[in-house]
Amino acid sequence: MTKRIQILVIEDNRLLRDGFAALLDSQTEFKVVGSAEGASSALQRLQDTKPNVVLVDAAPAPRPAVH
Repeated sequence: MTKRIQILVIEDNRLLRDGFAALLDSQTEFKVVGSAEGASSALQRLQDTKPNVVLVDAAPAPRPAVH
């Protein structure tokens, strides 16, 4: 049996985060070991799970406009 690639999903949108996790986890070669909404929770998850791959949301969260 081959070792599954362990993935951590980091995405601020819960629907996308859960969708990516479900899609990846449905594949026999992947195992989602955790997910995180943002940087602070992601750092803790990285230490706890030690994944092989981290899928990161590249678009920053929108910032409030300054008036």
